[in-house]
Amino acid sequence: MSSRIFAIPAFDKFARKARIGDERLIDAVDRADNGLIYADLGEEVIKQAVGRPNEPAIKGFRTIIGFRSEFRAFFLYGFPKNEADNITPNALKGFRKIASDLMALADEQVEILLACEELREIKRPQGEKTKDEN
Repeated sequence: MSSRIFAIPAFDKFARKARIGDERLIDAVDRADNGLIYADLGEEVIKQAVGRPNEPAIKGFRTIIGFRSEFRAFFLYGFPKNEADNITPNALKGFRKIASDLMALADEQVEILLACEELREIKRPQGEKTKDEN
């Protein structure tokens, strides 16, 4: 089963500017669901590589994702690999808190955030099912 995938508005803005399509974000989460995690930052926060258009993932961007395998993935932050290697300890602490809060939400609360456009769901192509759809 696959994780349900979401992005917060700040990440969406970054992804649009960087021309990162949803298919690349889905691929990053699918790799994580299959155990291929670029860096496990602890407390349900991971760093995944996402490629620039027409380039391999390793050369492009790094994304910070609140992630629980086969449950939910929340894209929280993104940055070009050539601008930074890592995030600061204070930023990591903040991402861990946000990830914890988002993972604790009931499905009804997630739906409210979607309706208010505080989250965007990244939809998989037809035929692919997430855990919540089974």
